[in-house]
Amino acid sequence: MKIAMMIKLNKIRVNFFLRYKKCNTIFLLLSLLFISVFNNSFSQEVSIIRTSGNSWTIPSDADPSSITVECWGAGGGGASSSNSTTPGGGGGGGAYARKIFNFSPGQTLNYSIGVGGSSTNNDGGDTWFFANNSSGVKAKGGRGAANNDMNGAAGGAESTSIGSVKYSGGNGGKGSFSSGVFCGNEIASGGGGAGASTSSNGANGGNASTVTGTFWCWGNYSSAGNGGDNILFSGHTSKGGNGTANYGSGSDGVFGGGGGGSIANNNGGKGGNGLIRITYRKLYHATFEGISASPSTALSWCHGETRTVSIKVRNTGTRTWFANGSTSCSNSNLKVAASFKWNGDQDFDVYTQPPFSNRNPIPNNVSPGQSVTITFPVASPNGDPIGQNNLSINLIAQECQWFDPVVYVSPPIDINPKPVVNAGSDIETCSGNVELNGVNNSPLITPTYIWSGGPIVSGANTLTPIVNPSVNTVYTLTATSNGCSVTDDVLVTILPPPGNPSAFGDNIWNVYGYNGNNRDLSANDYRGFYEQPDLGGGNYGVDTEKFWRPDKSPEIAGAPVNTGNLWKGCDVSDNNHTFVHKRKGFPCGNYNFKFKNWDDETRLYIDGNPVWGCSTWDANGGANGGTSINAIYSCPTRDFTFALNADSEVEFQTFENSGNSDLGVVITKITPQTLASTAISDRTCPTRGADWVDFLDDDNKLIASINPNNRDLGNVTIKSYLSSPQVMKDCDIPSNTLYHTAYMGRSWVVVSDAYPSGADFNSDVSIRLPFTEAELADLNTTAQNTTTGNPLDGGTSNPVTPSNLMLTKITGPTENGVANQNDCVSTIRAVQSTGNGSYLSINNAKYVEFDIQQFSEFFLHKNNDGSALPVELTNFSASCDKQSISINWTTASELNSDYFVVEKSRDGQNWVFVAEQNAAGNSSEVINYHQLDENISGSLIYYRLRQVDFDGKEEVFGPISVSCDNEKSTNMMVFPNPNNGAFTLEVSSEKSFSDVQLTLSDLSGKVVFSEKVNIDSGKTQFYFNEIGLQKGVYLISLNGQQLSTKRIKVMID
Repeated sequence: MKIAMMIKLNKIRVNFFLRYKKCNTIFLLLSLLFISVFNNSFSQEVSIIRTSGNSWTIPSDADPSSITVECWGAGGGGASSSNSTTPGGGGGGGAYARKIFNFSPGQTLNYSIGVGGSSTNNDGGDTWFFANNSSGVKAKGGRGAANNDMNGAAGGAESTSIGSVKYSGGNGGKGSFSSGVFCGNEIASGGGGAGASTSSNGANGGNASTVTGTFWCWGNYSSAGNGGDNILFSGHTSKGGNGTANYGSGSDGVFGGGGGGSIANNNGGKGGNGLIRITYRKLYHATFEGISASPSTALSWCHGETRTVSIKVRNTGTRTWFANGSTSCSNSNLKVAASFKWNGDQDFDVYTQPPFSNRNPIPNNVSPGQSVTITFPVASPNGDPIGQNNLSINLIAQECQWFDPVVYVSPPIDINPKPVVNAGSDIETCSGNVELNGVNNSPLITPTYIWSGGPIVSGANTLTPIVNPSVNTVYTLTATSNGCSVTDDVLVTILPPPGNPSAFGDNIWNVYGYNGNNRDLSANDYRGFYEQPDLGGGNYGVDTEKFWRPDKSPEIAGAPVNTGNLWKGCDVSDNNHTFVHKRKGFPCGNYNFKFKNWDDETRLYIDGNPVWGCSTWDANGGANGGTSINAIYSCPTRDFTFALNADSEVEFQTFENSGNSDLGVVITKITPQTLASTAISDRTCPTRGADWVDFLDDDNKLIASINPNNRDLGNVTIKSYLSSPQVMKDCDIPSNTLYHTAYMGRSWVVVSDAYPSGADFNSDVSIRLPFTEAELADLNTTAQNTTTGNPLDGGTSNPVTPSNLMLTKITGPTENGVANQNDCVSTIRAVQSTGNGSYLSINNAKYVEFDIQQFSEFFLHKNNDGSALPVELTNFSASCDKQSISINWTTASELNSDYFVVEKSRDGQNWVFVAEQNAAGNSSEVINYHQLDENISGSLIYYRLRQVDFDGKEEVFGPISVSCDNEKSTNMMVFPNPNNGAFTLEVSSEKSFSDVQLTLSDLSGKVVFSEKVNIDSGKTQFYFNEIGLQKGVYLISLNGQQLSTKRIKVMID
């Protein structure tokens, strides 16, 4: 260690220099030893030297109660000589005087510096401070030697000086002259006296000496007197001027020394000027006595590290340090605190490193002369401080002043980089070995690693150890480089295996695995599951060998086989395990179960009931053992039939002892061979999903099929009726044979507990209605022979075929498989077919397919040509169109329809003709009609539509109304209200809206009708008829992106 002390102005800085090297490394173990910063305390005093000027102001950090002032008078001048035979004597040195004062803070004090004597004014001037009288301090100047006088002058007299301590200046030396007869004269002048010291009178100047020889001039010499000298204080010495021999001027004095005498017409030396030394003690002054830090390697820190640093300082000022003192700088009991900074910090008060303040108050009051230890939490520098740095420490008296010049600067401290590591993402597992994935993010550093926190299988000193915790465990990665360590944690959470072994797969097989083969599944250790992919080919069964090897366990189940990519969970042992297949949901029907192989004991449960079991294994299907459960079937029976549906729960349990384990069961749906052949056949099936559901009777004969198109229709019951073809007559004019329609002898009634008869699904459900070729022929025969008045009803010339069959839905209280006049109280609606086809497995049978939105009673007949509904009107509306009114109506089907008449009214009572349009006659297509009324007057106009048949029969639709005046808001009105199911909705709106959803729902919120419509500005009317509404209260609302109305009530009675 090398110590260098530097004093510059009034700031003292102590530097320790210590270099950290790889070779010959030096460590300063600050926590093990206490460094002594100084062998001797710094002086408490500050000295100010004045050699010029005339005033001095007491500094703010000075203690004004004890200021010592020392004065030195100026030296007298040496004697001048105007001839060659009179040497000059030396001038006297200045006196010394000292006095201690008690001034006020900040006081300005006058003084005068004595000027040395000269040949024209031989006496040295007096030096005084504060006042030139007894209240001040004064040092008398030395006397000047008389010209042309060899005698030296007296020094300044202490008796005439003023002060508590006084000393006289030294006297001047005497000149010398010797006369020679043969060899000439010898002459020399005296030296000047020195100024007085702080503890004694000044040294006298030397006397001159001359000798004249008597024979051959031997022994002649001249010796001038030397000036006296005194050390005043360090760096300042008073020196009298030397005399001269034979010729010349005397030398000048220095710092109060008298001037030397002169010879032969020369001037004596000048006396040295006086000076003043002012010494005071600082109010606040500290001496650092020691420093310690923890941990011990104090000169090697880590980036971002925090250490505890303790400093010991002594109060070498004149004021007590207060731990909880005043906050006013004008008070004498100021609070004291310590502060620190690093090289890069601007100043002690600008240290910005959180969470630590750079201030730490002293722990207790400290009187002058006492010591105190102050402790800091210190964090290494901010920014990028890698390399050497220094820690500087200083004290401050509240906010008044720093304890300058008492700054301690630490030896250079090596700031080493910390490793940057990541213990990896948290891991969730069920059990077993787990690899942790630590990452080193400090590529320039290769640290050492150690993991801790829980059981470690291998690799504890690597980034990727293998661990095996049994409970939730936090593993800690510690990385160390150059003594700097960091840690990071990763949580390994032990979760229960995924999946719920009590849950059945929804139309898929969930395969659960257990360790242990206890027949009580709850006694085994559940490990996880996989979902078996569909086996394809109409096989709804299970087959483990397609996914994992028999000598392994379900944990390697995969597609491709043995890859493990299907398994979700923990490891399952190869022996002494159990696997369970569970599935809920099959298309409604009868299924054949065929066991191929099982190993070991296997049990089958359907809806919780034991159906099959075999307590012995047979991988080839040859076991003949019995069942260990009270099952319907056992080992010898490997092929049987069972009815399943969407709610059926099927479960296989297989218990493995050792060796191979597997299960293969083929489950196929039995295809119907014939149609239902009894007068009444029915079947109830839970119906949901997107597959076709075949409704079969108890003899596996087909009744009908439904595809719910991803809707849950609840429990659906289809009942088929088988009879001779029936004839339906027109409800209004049953005697008119033109409207007699032949219905097929096979009909159906479909009901659902989720959607009662007539309730809307709000989306299409597909239904296939089967029939035999003989039944289609019977329908043509009836049309040919019975409904002769309807030439378009089928028969020989225009027969009914699968492609022109249509459906009539009768919704109401008369759904009994019979079509007659009693059905006129119900809602009758026609539905066009969406396709037809044949059954591969049923000879001479075909089907026709429809998209429907309600369940009810279904009858098949020829497409519209003989329908009992002359016109099916689906829309009748009117809206404003610039300077005219647009009237629009739509028919879904027409029979024997001749023309339409549009009429209007101002009051809804008296009607006038607007226009006439030809109808389609007979049609099963949707037809849109449009008519403009350009002769408009008034704001509110009523319109109605008359439909006239070929035979003159007519039907009136409406009225509806429209207003072309803009309204302030959008309102709705229904009339008549109450009504019998036919009513008009009138919408009044200030502007037009498109793609508005018109919704009609019952009080339970179930939607019974929904359609997108356009709303025009003014009044827009919608006519409702034949939508199958039951008696009750309904709500109508309009909702779009820019329109939303309050719901209004519609009463159906």
